[in-house]
Amino acid sequence: MFYRTVYHRNNSVNQSTDVLILSTDSLKSVKDEVADLDELIDNIFDSFLPSKRKNMAFIRPQKVFSPATDVYETESELVIKLEIAGINPDAVVVSVSKDYVIIRGVRKDIHTRHIRKCSYHLAEINYGVFERHLPLYIPVNEQLAKATYQQGFLIISLPRQGSSKVKQVTIESEE
Repeated sequence: MFYRTVYHRNNSVNQSTDVLILSTDSLKSVKDEVADLDELIDNIFDSFLPSKRKNMAFIRPQKVFSPATDVYETESELVIKLEIAGINPDAVVVSVSKDYVIIRGVRKDIHTRHIRKCSYHLAEINYGVFERHLPLYIPVNEQLAKATYQQGFLIISLPRQGSSKVKQVTIESEE
């Protein structure tokens, strides 16, 4: 064990802090510590995976996910576009208020659900329930909102409320 004093500036005043480092060895670099942790995690996973799969990339499917989303505005509307390929549009619910939009749905794996035993080599497609809460920062007419499904995308159109033109304000001088 040894002590190390660390100096730092706070509001133009030098301050020192004593740090106790609990180690009988010389200090390891952060890089060495991370490498040791990485090796430990690899060893844990290697004990569960068959040897022929040790070097394969594997990502577990998620139970809850958030589909990729774009939100943009035009002169006349706010548009929300979600990537929902493989999701039945009937399994999606869109709720619109003046302050936010909520989109809920579920994606089921219809291709492997009938297979009794299945071993994934790579699993990047998200299945399960999703829910997006999107705040609205511009006033929209929620009563005229519409949603369409086009080539794997859910597109929600929210017409702007009132005038969408920018008003120029004249500055008056009181001098």
